[in-house]
Amino acid sequence: MSNQMSERIKDYIQGRASARLEKWDKEAEKLHPDVLESELLNLRAAEMAKFEANTWLSDAAQRAKQISFATHPPKYTHSDSKSSSVFMSGNPSASFGYLCTVQLATMQSDVVGNAAALDVAGLLQLEHEGISLAQQIAANDLSALQPFATSEAQLLEWQQGFAQALQNKELRSHALAKQLYFPVGDGQYHLISPLFSSSMAQALHQRISESRFSEAAKAIRQLKREEKFSAEPTVDYPDVAVQTYGGTKPQNISLLNSSRRGQAYLLNCRPPEWKDLPKPPSETKDAFWRELNRRTWRRTRDLKNYLIRVKDRNSTAIIRDLRAQWIDDIIDILLQYAASIQAMGEHAGWSAQSKLPFDEQLWLDPWRAVSDADFRAARERNDWQQGVAKRFGLWLNQRLFDQDLFFGDVEAKEWAGELEGKLARLSDDIADLAQSQGDQQ
Repeated sequence: MSNQMSERIKDYIQGRASARLEKWDKEAEKLHPDVLESELLNLRAAEMAKFEANTWLSDAAQRAKQISFATHPPKYTHSDSKSSSVFMSGNPSASFGYLCTVQLATMQSDVVGNAAALDVAGLLQLEHEGISLAQQIAANDLSALQPFATSEAQLLEWQQGFAQALQNKELRSHALAKQLYFPVGDGQYHLISPLFSSSMAQALHQRISESRFSEAAKAIRQLKREEKFSAEPTVDYPDVAVQTYGGTKPQNISLLNSSRRGQAYLLNCRPPEWKDLPKPPSETKDAFWRELNRRTWRRTRDLKNYLIRVKDRNSTAIIRDLRAQWIDDIIDILLQYAASIQAMGEHAGWSAQSKLPFDEQLWLDPWRAVSDADFRAARERNDWQQGVAKRFGLWLNQRLFDQDLFFGDVEAKEWAGELEGKLARLSDDIADLAQSQGDQQ
């Protein structure tokens, strides 16, 4: 038997025979407890006879009409849909301007129908050098089946039987199929019944699974974790969703669905999310502090509640340390927000058109000193920190205001002192950064 496809057919039938007999042996003692061993051997021989190549192929050809090859099975829309499946022939060279099933470089056909006849589908999907048995039969090439047939008449009978699985049945829709009217003109519509492309889902599933679970992909990721060089890149598909079909019985949907364990990957196709570009606080004179309200409201709320709880207690080191920690956290948020504004070098000079107090302009817009000599001279006097710190003390007093608390000038000066020290330490760094930018220009 020189035909390689014939060898594959023979191996396939033997594989099914082995699986069936293994199961038969396990069940024999339970099903036939009173049967003599000799009779049991006869029963086993009768079971084995069903897997003689000629016998099995004749039976498979008769059952082939119970299945259909398809690219778009209907049961993905609804498991009880009785509408027709559709088979599309591949045409990778076609150009539609978008990806579709027929353009797949390697299109794998799905199989639908009676689950008990899916072994026939497995037979027809046997391949040799990229050509399947189904394709050979469709092209009237029966050389692979020839060695098993006893006559030309039997060979023709097999061809006619298997061909029934490859033919598009009469097209029909069903009440459980999705349908929509698509307008094509004045009062004219096309009735469209969209179908799920299992072949497309299979191609996507293979590509994503290869990138995640193949040995090559695992080796590349291991090199990445060890921070070692790899000539091959890692491939990731972010935000992939998984849709399931068929529940606990994916084989009732289709053969490929069963092989995917009922899962189909969905690529992320959400539109881009709009993100506001950061811009400096220039609209009002208190724009900076209004934004700081939003960024610190939780911390100032917690601090106020804490101070209300301990206002009648003696001032202890624990109380003072906790209060100082809260103040430090709020100042850190303030400095981080200020640093994000100071880093907006592309908006250099923005403060000239703003309504901010001048000391806040000196603080938040260091890049303006590069092109504005008066502004640079004012910054070099290095006295803007006091004004900013004083405003911080008043702002924090206002945020902590409550009928059960009273904060006056003493507390405001204390808050301001906490900030002023940090501003003095940071001002030198800001000046050096602006100076280096000026030197580059």
